[in-house]
Amino acid sequence: MGDYVDPNETDPSKWRGSTPRDGRDGGRAAIRSVVERALATETPYQRTGTRVYGPAVVREEFDSRDYHHAKVYYDGGVTTDGGIKLLTRGYLWGDDERHQRYKSQYRRPPDPADEPPFGEYTVWNQYQFGTASRDAEGELVFEPDPDGSDEYVRSVDWGDLYTPVQGRLVELELVRNPPFARYRLDERGEWTGFGRPLTYDLGAFDAGP
Repeated sequence: MGDYVDPNETDPSKWRGSTPRDGRDGGRAAIRSVVERALATETPYQRTGTRVYGPAVVREEFDSRDYHHAKVYYDGGVTTDGGIKLLTRGYLWGDDERHQRYKSQYRRPPDPADEPPFGEYTVWNQYQFGTASRDAEGELVFEPDPDGSDEYVRSVDWGDLYTPVQGRLVELELVRNPPFARYRLDERGEWTGFGRPLTYDLGAFDAGP
């Protein structure tokens, strides 16, 4: 962790940090920091996207030996009062005929604002087994097994969430409370893994690098 910055500090310049160009350009930062971009983002905030994952990621990040591929749709947002909601839906499939589609929603209520981020999230999950295949146009088609479905609602600790889900929630937590989220990620030793990759993610936040 670098120099200490008060997690209540809202001056973007305090969070910028130094870059290799500092000293050659009068001290100007080469790019805006992640926290600066998050501070410039207004709520309500929403971001959607689709990701396709291969065998290595599915095996490691989704903790699965049964599936080799995943296609996931993300729809996440932060409400004006600071509530967080992330909806994901997608498919997991492999070599056998037992595949899965699912919907999951991850929630964190608004205030109290002093509730530390990256604690517990309320998770609703619905999944169904069946067979995934491609149609003539190459689109993914899912044939469900009417007897192979279930759903649950429970509180899930941050460390038990899938890594791709954690990455999406980090972005939302940074929008909700940038200094506190940065402080907590530094405290947990997770800034490099989750926060720093947002530096060059042009789709994140309302302001670019």
